[in-house]
Amino acid sequence: MQTTGRRDETADRSFTDRVTIRHAVTGIILADNTLFYDEFNPGNGTIAPSATRQRQLTVRLPDGTQSVGVLQVTVTADAQNDIPENNEANNSHSTNVTTTLAPYPDLLVASVGAVPPTAGCPAPWSRLIGD
Repeated sequence: MQTTGRRDETADRSFTDRVTIRHAVTGIILADNTLFYDEFNPGNGTIAPSATRQRQLTVRLPDGTQSVGVLQVTVTADAQNDIPENNEANNSHSTNVTTTLAPYPDLLVASVGAVPPTAGCPAPWSRLIGD
């Protein structure tokens, strides 16, 4: 994500961005995270008019089919309105991404038996990984 300073003024304080990921069909919110920008951290500082800061956030989606399909990713700059602005309506941007199910291991039981077949003895078994 890229945060850009206002055209007319310097962003001279810390702020919080928000990233929301929602399933476009079901509307279920899969992730809702914030990312704090501390102007006092080395390499940060104030953001001059029209200057940018590259930022990133790693998000883990829930396992399973609920995270598969078209997802709407929305990034909102200064989500808590820490920086006074003339136009708060331009602080969000959304894009759609299509996701697929991650490959999962497929464990299969190949056989179960007792050798010798005696009550109380543990039964040997084997497993196969994959198909």
